Amino acid sequence: MLADFRHRKLDVEDEATGAAAQRYFAAAGWLADRHAMMRREGPARAHADVEEVPLAATRALDIEWVSEYDHDIEAVERFAAQREPVLARRGMRAFAIPDVGFTLLAMGEEAVEIDALYVTPSARGQGAGTRLLETALAAGGHDVAWIVAADEGGARELYERLGFVTVWRPHSFVRRPS
Repeated sequence: MLADFRHRKLDVEDEATGAAAQRYFAAAGWLADRHAMMRREGPARAHADVEEVPLAATRALDIEWVSEYDHDIEAVERFAAQREPVLARRGMRAFAIPDVGFTLLAMGEEAVEIDALYVTPSARGQGAGTRLLETALAAGGHDVAWIVAADEGGARELYERLGFVTVWRPHSFVRRPS
């Protein structure tokens, strides 16, 4: 079934195995990333400037975000449009500060998961990410929340400031179509 697709993704949950495989996959031209699986406990508070919106209302910001990494704008736009029905079937909820940023929240029976968080470059460092995240967590109605972040960089540091703690570090290897 996957033979017709050039894209491949391999997730390795064991930290030692992933670390050992990282050099091999990077040398083969795959994107090799280590992630931080992070957990937070406790209530969050909502912020008045963040509103729950339909998934489609996040599309322009989603395209802006992905365009930072993939410069084929037509492919990015197609991906964003095709992804929305999948997110809707998963019951994803979207929260936004218009023209500033958005976050996606996946609901679980006992916890929630932040699936995406994006803030425009011009608004970074001004608290928008914190307000988006806290409002989504408050709306989720659970005291336990999960998020996956790149193990290095500002996003993980933001989540740590908001009370998330790294539980384990899985690895991801992606071969993108040429």
